Amino acid sequence: MKTDKALKSTRTSQADQVAKAIEDAKHSQTNKSSVIAQQIFDGDNYVGISFIVDKNLRYKHFHLDSPLRFVIDFYNAGIYGTNNLKGFSNQLISKIKVGHPGKNTSRVVLNLNAPSNSESDLVNDESGSYINFKLSKNNSD
Repeated sequence: MKTDKALKSTRTSQADQVAKAIEDAKHSQTNKSSVIAQQIFDGDNYVGISFIVDKNLRYKHFHLDSPLRFVIDFYNAGIYGTNNLKGFSNQLISKIKVGHPGKNTSRVVLNLNAPSNSESDLVNDESGSYINFKLSKNNSD
């Protein structure tokens, strides 16, 4: 697992690549926030997903059953850079899908192989704003 310092360095080094995508997104999506899928981490007992976001982004996340899923909705936002999410799978996640269930909503759906616990963290620092999601297998089964 990368340390906080390594993650910050990775984020900073990717800032130039992402800055253009954010600007393009802002120009093409008037009055919409920008969400950029930055990284996915496959840890020993967890999966982490990091998104670069505008500071005023509204979002929610929730779990669904039958089938098991973890859903992230971003409101009034365009989502970009999702190719690194598509095709990802491991012992916890069978598939990741990205879509738009409504006119002003972008959605990321993680199909799960097992019940999971989730955490989220919104980080605002000198390199930008990030939302980090962490999923781990629910050990109460």
